Amino acid sequence: MVKVGTITASYMWESVNYKVDATWDDLMAGFQERWTPPRLDDLLGRIAALPMPYIELWKTQTQGSTWDPGMVAAMLDKHGLTIASYCVGGVSNLEGLEEDYQFASALGAPLMSGSLGCEDTETLLGAMESYGETYGIGYAIEPHGTSYSLADPAQLREILDQRSALIGICPDAGWWTGQGFDAVEAVKLLADRVTHTHLRCTLEPSGERVAGAAEMLLVLKESGYQGVYSVEHEPKHDPGPELAEARDFILRTVG
Repeated sequence: MVKVGTITASYMWESVNYKVDATWDDLMAGFQERWTPPRLDDLLGRIAALPMPYIELWKTQTQGSTWDPGMVAAMLDKHGLTIASYCVGGVSNLEGLEEDYQFASALGAPLMSGSLGCEDTETLLGAMESYGETYGIGYAIEPHGTSYSLADPAQLREILDQRSALIGICPDAGWWTGQGFDAVEAVKLLADRVTHTHLRCTLEPSGERVAGAAEMLLVLKESGYQGVYSVEHEPKHDPGPELAEARDFILRTVG
């Protein structure tokens, strides 16, 4: 069975009521000032109704791992959602890292996901493997900007070859393509270590599909990927209908 889901960050602009001229700072302030458990509960219900049965929960939408994880897990159960990953955004230092692993474990998440900082990487990876063993949770590295995170596919391949299966990769064609990498070739290079996905490739914010999306999905399928095909789509309007379209595209391609 093909597992399809989305990340709750697809709805990030709800925090400013989809105000088109809002900035990232406005968005973060909106979460701090107005995001509450009932709003998350409502969002999870709408995602389940699409239907998108697998969910990646974004740390920002738990007020930075400060909510009661039992309460959040109960919301997921209420809506029949299976948690695929807890997205922490990124790891650039050790501050709060174990707390994130503890929160993800309490949610029942098999993975955490996010970028990995490009400074003191060996220390970070060592801690992530240690916490991963303690809490039974892997980490899927998402390529972000090369100025602050690991994103070069060849460099990621070298790092993964030296690490346990607890450290994997979360392909994001949007980030790779935007920095001049061939996303399809990157997935081919890293396919055996893919543990999660951010399929920004299935839809751009404009709603248009990215060239090569089907090929990338087929590479994952042919590699034996058994994880969740998770759509990340963050337009400044309700993404629901487009997420459903992306789901159908994925199912037609690899189902």
